[in-house]
Amino acid sequence: MGLVPIFGMPAVYGLTLGIFLGNIMSPLGPIDLFSVIPSFIGLFIIYKLRNRSVIFGLLIYSLIISLWIALMLNLVLNFPYLITFVYVFIGVIIATVMLGYILYKAILKLNFSIDKR
Repeated sequence: MGLVPIFGMPAVYGLTLGIFLGNIMSPLGPIDLFSVIPSFIGLFIIYKLRNRSVIFGLLIYSLIISLWIALMLNLVLNFPYLITFVYVFIGVIIATVMLGYILYKAILKLNFSIDKR
């Protein structure tokens, strides 16, 4: 997700396609294929906020994805929604905001330019 502010819409499309392909064999069943919708929305928000606040975009993405995953796990496996959301949100924050932002900053140091379109 930290690549979206650098590589722009191609990264949004590529990650969305990757999520779709990765979820084809999901043990949660066909409902997991709908994950492309909140993923695309969250990735697009990261892209739109790239010139204002990359961290805020990553945070919104984390919130959207965590809400969706908690809902899926509640519907498919009857996990309690709020507790599941909290646990998923913590994990996604670590992976997306913390590690994603570190990746973003590391790539910027390699002199890649941010897509200003």
